[in-house]
Amino acid sequence: MRGIKPGWRAAFQTTTDEGEAKRQWLEAFRESGLSDWAVIEGGLSKLRQMPGPYLPSVGDFISYCNQWKLERLGMPNERDAFYMMQDFMAPRIQDRDFSKLDRYVYAAFKRIDWPTFREQHTDRQQREFSSAWKRVMSDVIAGKPLPVAEVPEARRIAPSGAVHGAKTNVAEQTLDTLKTLFD
Repeated sequence: MRGIKPGWRAAFQTTTDEGEAKRQWLEAFRESGLSDWAVIEGGLSKLRQMPGPYLPSVGDFISYCNQWKLERLGMPNERDAFYMMQDFMAPRIQDRDFSKLDRYVYAAFKRIDWPTFREQHTDRQQREFSSAWKRVMSDVIAGKPLPVAEVPEARRIAPSGAVHGAKTNVAEQTLDTLKTLFD
């Protein structure tokens, strides 16, 4: 941190002050559950991209780390996720194959009262979605499992191994799913 932001050196007059700051940062890391060195390195990478010499608050740095983690997991940003959900849900909800919806967007969808949501003005929808999205982000950061979309009856796997309503077999679908996890 000292090499990335010169403000670190200027912020502390003595080694005792710097030691106390380090202790506070470590305590904040512990309280937030930030213990994965790769995620901390990701936060440092984001910090290097930030303009200015000033030292971020520990809360800002933890936020950088969490943003990096969510990006690495392939989680879209809130605005894109909101539009994904709106586009997917525009026609009749009962005709939708939720297994095609981004898993993070689906998790947010499950936290929304959809019939009420559809009737709201866009500004209100964005606020409600934002609240649901923040809960999904917290769950992802904490490592909690997300709800899994059910495949509609018309696409369930037949005893022969073929998938009704699809041109690919189960192995190809599984491979495609695994590829998305590692992209």
